[in-house]
Order: sequence, then structure tokens, then C-alpha cells
Amino acid sequence: MTGVLCVIRQDSRVNPGRSKPEARRVISTEWGSDTGRLHHRFRELPRSRRGSPLPHRIPPVARLASPPPPVDMGFVSFAGRVLFASVFLLSAYQEFTEFGTDGGPAAKNLQPKFNSFTKNISVHLGVVVPHVELKHVIAATIGLKGLGGLLFIVSSSFGAYLLALYLAFITPVVYDFYNYDMEKAEFVQIFMKFTQNLALFGALLFFLGMKNSVPKRQAKKKAPKSKTT
Repeated sequence: MTGVLCVIRQDSRVNPGRSKPEARRVISTEWGSDTGRLHHRFRELPRSRRGSPLPHRIPPVARLASPPPPVDMGFVSFAGRVLFASVFLLSAYQEFTEFGTDGGPAAKNLQPKFNSFTKNISVHLGVVVPHVELKHVIAATIGLKGLGGLLFIVSSSFGAYLLALYLAFITPVVYDFYNYDMEKAEFVQIFMKFTQNLALFGALLFFLGMKNSVPKRQAKKKAPKSKTT
């Protein structure tokens, strides 16, 4: 092995685009050996010619793509419950304003369908249905829709149960497609409304299932751990 020669030279050059000179350092190191020489040179460039620390290692797509803004799912869920409950709340408000002393138009429209429903129950099941004032039935449905809709907006399971109870009672009574022939136009219209109420009933069952499947978070305060010395 021959001797090691290290030469360090530092000079200053004036950059035309800048007022202050920028230093450029050149370090040259030479190693000698019996078989030959290995030259290694390191040059430190001016700061004006330096780029970002690692611009070439980041792919262009990763630099341009940005994550989407977070969506407040709590507000989305609240808006969905408001829209869902508005169907029942508006119907309850309309029946309440037209209630009068005899139940209003809702009781008059329900009278023939309710009589047909009780008759079918008596014939097929052999159960005598007691006489019920329809204005009391309409008042009960107004309470179920109004109270159930308001509680459902605040994500209450009890409100969902009230709305499900209303749909389970009123759907087979009002939309009695089974009393019409399939060839008539009334059968198609009533059956479509019957399936729409079934969809609302299924949505309430889905809400109740999701509500009960998610475990409630228990706020437990952890005791601070004592530091041992």
C-alpha cells in the first residue's frame, strides 16, 4: 500500500443571479495501491442548484393525489332519519288537522276497509272482533306516527318500534289487495302501495337490527399506573 493523499480545496465563485458569492467545495481523495489507483471525487453543489430532499423517490401520482375530505357520517345519518320520519310526521299532521269530532276523512276512508278486514278475520279464524270506534283508531295512529317519528329522528329504538307497530296494523287493513281480482287495475295500485309499506317496515327492522348489534360503548376510566423507581 502506498500513501494516502487527501486534497481539500475551497474557493468562492460569484453567481450572476445573486448578489452574494456562493461557496463551492471540492474534495478530492486519492488512494494508491500496487495494482493501480482509485480516484474518488465528491463535489458539493451550491444551494441554488439543490432541489427538494427526495423529489425523485416519490412517484408523481402519490404527489398529486390527495385524500378526500372526511365525511361527517353523523350528519348524514341524521338527515336520513329526518327524511324517513317526515313521511309519518306529515301524514300525522294532516290527519290531526282534519280530525274534527268523528275522525275526519281518514275515519270515513278506513270504515269500509276496516269492516272487510274484521269480517275476514271472523270468517277464517273464527274470532269475533269487538266493535271499535274508528275515531279512536285514527287517534291511535296519529299518536303512533307523531311520537314514533319524533323519537326516530333522535335515533331512538322505541320510536322505531312505534312506527313498525303502526305499519304492521295499518298495512294489511288499508291496502287490502287480497280483496281484488288480479286482472283489475285497482289490484296493481293497491299491491304497489302494499309493497312500499313493506319496504318501510323492512327498513325499520334493519334499523333495529343495526341498533342492537352494535355494542354500547362503556366509558371506563383507566386508573393511572404508578411509576416504579
